[in-house]
Amino acid sequence: MHFSVGRSLGSGTFGKVRIGTHTITGEKVAIKILEKDRIKDKGDVERVTREINILKKVRHPNVIQLYEVRPFIDGLK
Repeated sequence: MHFSVGRSLGSGTFGKVRIGTHTITGEKVAIKILEKDRIKDKGDVERVTREINILKKVRHPNVIQLYEVRPFIDGLK
C-alpha cells in the first residue's frame, strides 16, 4: 500500500473514513474503510458494489476519485 493512514474524519452506514497520505507524493486523500459486519444483506452488498463500479468509471473534478479497492487491511478500525 502506498498510503499511510491517519486520524478518523468521520463514519457512515458501512464504515469509517480516515485521512491518508501518499507515501511518495505526500498527496492527502480520504480512505474509506468498509466494515464487513455492517454489510448485512443482499441490498447492502448491491449498494456497495454499485458505488464502487460507478466510482471506477466517473472522472469529474467535483466527484471523488477512486484509486484502488482492497479486500482487507489488517488492523485498521
